[in-house]
Amino acid sequence: MTIVAEKRKLPVLQSRPAERANPEEPEADEDRPPWHWVGFGTVGIFGAWLPLMGLAQAMSSRLIAAMFGAEVTPESLRTTLATSSPEQRVRVGLALAIPHAIGLTLAAMAGGYLVGRYGKGLGPREAAISGVALGIIVGGLTFSAVGFTGFLAPMVLAVPFAALGGKIGKKRADAGAG
Repeated sequence: MTIVAEKRKLPVLQSRPAERANPEEPEADEDRPPWHWVGFGTVGIFGAWLPLMGLAQAMSSRLIAAMFGAEVTPESLRTTLATSSPEQRVRVGLALAIPHAIGLTLAAMAGGYLVGRYGKGLGPREAAISGVALGIIVGGLTFSAVGFTGFLAPMVLAVPFAALGGKIGKKRADAGAG
């Protein structure tokens, strides 16, 4: 003989929302604390930066190929730079750095915009803190490979451009609310 436990019924969720005291008022969303939005902004910067890094690397590779020929390899580039003039080294450094810097600034603006536009009452300050968080993370990951410059460069680029994106996003949010 098999003994079966009594069937239990799960509570049923209401299919329609509960009635509000004043149906004319818009439903209030639960506001998130600012530190949540700092995290969202940081993730937003990373999310936007990843595809932009791919484009930046492709652009850098084309610039280097235009300078040294299509057959350039990392080893041949190192050998060539070892005997190059300081001016040539600077040009190569700029060809490698500028596309990546542009990608980071665009991504920082996008992450800052996210914070300013959708974080209720938040703006450039919290967006800039997202840029600081990104700078700390990227700087910490790259410090052993490139030293203090690798820590400082993302901070110098991400913080002001994230704040700018936050300012633009806040203006957009204020315009939509008004």
